[in-house]
Amino acid sequence: MTEYIPFDLNGLQPWYKRPERILLYCGLLPAVLVRIAVGFDQSMTNALQTVPAFLDFFHHPHGSTLGFFGAAQSLGGVLAVFLGPFLADKWGRRLPMFIGSMIIICSTFGQTWAVNFSMFCAFKFVIGIGIGITQLGSAPLITELAHPKERVALTNFYNTSIYLGYIIGAWVTYSTFHLTTEWSWRIPCILQIMCSTYQMLFIYLCPESPRWLIANERQEEAKALLLKCNALVDWEYSEISQAIALEQSETPSLKELAMNRGLLWRAFICVCCGVFSQTSGNGLVSSYFPEILPSAGVTQTKTVTLINGCNSIWSWLVAIICAFNVNIFVGWTIAQARYDITGVQGAGYAVLALIFLNNAAYSYCWLFLVITYPLEVAPYKWRAKLWALVVLSISISAFFNQYVNPIGLENAGWKHYVYYDIWILIEIIIVYFFFP
Repeated sequence: MTEYIPFDLNGLQPWYKRPERILLYCGLLPAVLVRIAVGFDQSMTNALQTVPAFLDFFHHPHGSTLGFFGAAQSLGGVLAVFLGPFLADKWGRRLPMFIGSMIIICSTFGQTWAVNFSMFCAFKFVIGIGIGITQLGSAPLITELAHPKERVALTNFYNTSIYLGYIIGAWVTYSTFHLTTEWSWRIPCILQIMCSTYQMLFIYLCPESPRWLIANERQEEAKALLLKCNALVDWEYSEISQAIALEQSETPSLKELAMNRGLLWRAFICVCCGVFSQTSGNGLVSSYFPEILPSAGVTQTKTVTLINGCNSIWSWLVAIICAFNVNIFVGWTIAQARYDITGVQGAGYAVLALIFLNNAAYSYCWLFLVITYPLEVAPYKWRAKLWALVVLSISISAFFNQYVNPIGLENAGWKHYVYYDIWILIEIIIVYFFFP
């Protein structure tokens, strides 16, 4: 085994002063921007609920039907968890992105020309499969290709790209909602192919993961890649080789997981991160904003779509700089209750302000932690399996959450928010006592 060589990363030049790293990160852009597809789909799900032509064409879906509409993408993501890791380990990190993008593109055409709501939701489900497969290839590719000096920053930026998708989807729909024909909703649907087309066309201009090359006995290619991109051949090659040797010498097993208290604790943390990232109130705004705004006195389609677009930009800009979210959500609940009881418009305006603050708080709390925290607490040989557990937890909890929300909003109104107040308090307790 190659001897490990300590290295001082702080003494290295930043990426913008190194041409080879600039080229590397330009090549990584298709992977970094994968989450745009998630944001675009969720934002479009939100905005289409305000488009009269869409509602008329599909006979005004509501309740559990609307719930499945919002949750179909997440359900597809559950299925992707069982396919994506196999593709990534067998044929490299780039192939899942290519296949997933192709699935999204083909399904987008089917969704655009759907003739009934069941067909529309079915293609939304298949889009979720494509999105899930691309994510299971892109996240490992970024962490395994990025220079160690910028790895954490790049991984964090990866998840913020979901807000770019929110912005694009919200403003595209805002630009077309006034059309009186079916193209008012078909145009946003067909434009969903933009990011995926870019990824499918350019992902093979990005290098393959050096870790995958070494694991598949292509050491010379890995060394050449490390030299070209990071100029840290000895140090990185030694680190990767030792990690892979450890991983291959001790194959993870469910028995080991069940018998090891420390591993169970880490698995519990991974599940909590995945679940909490989808059940902290964010699903209300990301998929059912149009259901919330009328209850705050905002009913005009133009105003709803405009607020949706502005909220997307706001969430992206403050993704790293806001406070914890429990007090904000309690305030949202109180403001909504006051508006429902008194009808005072000032309480409705308070609801809007607190929704914007809650989105900022969510960004600060879970947007980054859902990726970086599980990967850092997982032992190396368990990292891939525990990351798959995180993705599975995200998909299942997102499906449940998005399915239940419109039913709760329709039947309980502001009282549905009390559930989130209690749940976020439970999150705080679990994080405080169980997260190292």
